[in-house]
Amino acid sequence: MDTERELVPKVSVIIPVYNTEKYLRECLDSVLNQTLKEIEVICIDDGSTDNSLEILNKYAQKDSRVIVLTQKNIGVGKTRNKGIQISKGEFVIFIDPDDFYPDMDIVETLYNKAVENNVNIAGGEFASFKDGVISQNYSGNLSKYIFDREGIIDYRDFQFDYGWIRFIYKADFLRKHNLYFPNYKRFQDPPWFCKTMHCAGKFYAIKKRCYAYRTSHKSINWDAARVSGVLSGLRDNLLLARKYGYKDLFKLTSHRLYFDYKSRIESALTFQNRILLLKDIFLADKQLFVDEILNKVLKQQLKKILQNIFSITNTTNKNGNKYKVITFFGIKLKIRRK
Repeated sequence: MDTERELVPKVSVIIPVYNTEKYLRECLDSVLNQTLKEIEVICIDDGSTDNSLEILNKYAQKDSRVIVLTQKNIGVGKTRNKGIQISKGEFVIFIDPDDFYPDMDIVETLYNKAVENNVNIAGGEFASFKDGVISQNYSGNLSKYIFDREGIIDYRDFQFDYGWIRFIYKADFLRKHNLYFPNYKRFQDPPWFCKTMHCAGKFYAIKKRCYAYRTSHKSINWDAARVSGVLSGLRDNLLLARKYGYKDLFKLTSHRLYFDYKSRIESALTFQNRILLLKDIFLADKQLFVDEILNKVLKQQLKKILQNIFSITNTTNKNGNKYKVITFFGIKLKIRRK
């Protein structure tokens, strides 16, 4: 495939790449074979140590629409921001290198619907890909991966935080409102998505499967930095929801804190990670601890974290002996009381 570079891109496809050689070709093929030809494909290799960069360069040699940039590893959020900043397309769309577009007319459909309806954001439905099968079996807190109708939807009637990657975004709108991903090691996309949707106010929804997300192949090391990112992202969405009266988003985010991430947060509370985690949380935003509404949501989780750092409790054994138990960074000291 060889396309003339003189074509002014209507859409910039931004792909942050890090060690995904196994799936990268399928991703690139699904992008370059799209029916909309006026695209630029910005591939930013974020310090890969496998053959990802070699694959990217081979595609760039065959298709002039592919732009390859390299950098030391800085994380996916900053990498996507770089793509937004250098993009030349009227709209930008994102795809991860281990995922793919399930149909060939997705980018064109999203672009046309956004332009025809004069919106800054347009998106379709989300799908999961596992063992060669694409499925959309979503319910409960994931039910909004699917739209019940096509048309313009006010974000106040949507109030969802996941599936941002199935949307197309007007590039000037993002840059004008300084809508860039926060530098969190994990969970940087939900707060970006909610803030962007709030800023746009509305979007155009399409009853079409627009993204295939590959599952069951990633292993995540839930260290202190990643847990801190999740807590920071959840905090951002709670603050946004409280400030603008998004009651459904507030309820959804609270549910994610208690049920989706509670065990992962607790698993990160190793002796070595406790200081780092607490440092990140304290430095991130003091309002986390003084805001009355947020404290109601975070009280139980933060109390448990703090108790693992330092606490003094009284206890009595089965023989009736009374003790004072002092916990300091996970070390318990029992002192007999008279």
